[in-house]
Amino acid sequence: MRLRLLIATLCILFFASLISIPVVDAAVGAGPTQGIVGTEVIISGLASGQTYTVKWDTTSHKVGAVSATGTASFLVPESSTGSHTVNIEV
Repeated sequence: MRLRLLIATLCILFFASLISIPVVDAAVGAGPTQGIVGTEVIISGLASGQTYTVKWDTTSHKVGAVSATGTASFLVPESSTGSHTVNIEV
């Protein structure tokens, strides 16, 4: 009985270790969080020199290199009114 419990526990731990958990860097910030078309959004807290991609909703919007100060920026594109999702991939 104990052997079965040990084997079951080891199997659970093994399969749990295979699950990929996304890491979110809480130190990264962006602002402003609201604006009209053409508003410049500044992203801070990035590592300088990294290449980044800004995705507006699911569309790739801008690709660039993070500045020496650890910031990047993009302009809000023309789109429908309402809420949009912005993702920064580095």
